[in-house]
Amino acid sequence: MSDGYTDLMERLTIRATSPDHSVKITLNRSSGLGVELDPAHLRRHSATSLADQLATTLENVFSAYERGERLAADRALGDDAEKYGRVSRQRREAFAELEASGTSRNGWIRVIRYCDTATVRVDVDAAALRDPDHRAVADSVVEATHLMMARLVNERITIMVRRLRRQTTPFG
Repeated sequence: MSDGYTDLMERLTIRATSPDHSVKITLNRSSGLGVELDPAHLRRHSATSLADQLATTLENVFSAYERGERLAADRALGDDAEKYGRVSRQRREAFAELEASGTSRNGWIRVIRYCDTATVRVDVDAAALRDPDHRAVADSVVEATHLMMARLVNERITIMVRRLRRQTTPFG
């Protein structure tokens, strides 16, 4: 599976634009997460309105990436896809209660992912908009999102290790 899956995932690129077109986010394996903010829109946003645009766009990116990941796995597995689908559903159920957050070092951006509802919350500090350098704000979004994603992966690994221990420990 890994060769076909890896090849398909290497080609997967997700792009999403916010409803007001002020935020563009790209996610793929080769270049990672990219965030572009329209400087003209950024000057018109309040912290709350920018947070809403970021959250909606990140939700769209994450859900599209997860769909692409499932399709790549199904294609790579071929006849074994149904068996993998059952395992995948069990894993998603185990991860449903997870939530992870990340905050940029400058404190401008906080990103929270709620796995049970597949939603994202973004908090934007008003300081990010006082003298908005759109690149610095975009970098803060990337930084906070990377931290959130790393924490989420860490939590998922912890759950999987616990499950494996229970399955392999006698009388456990």
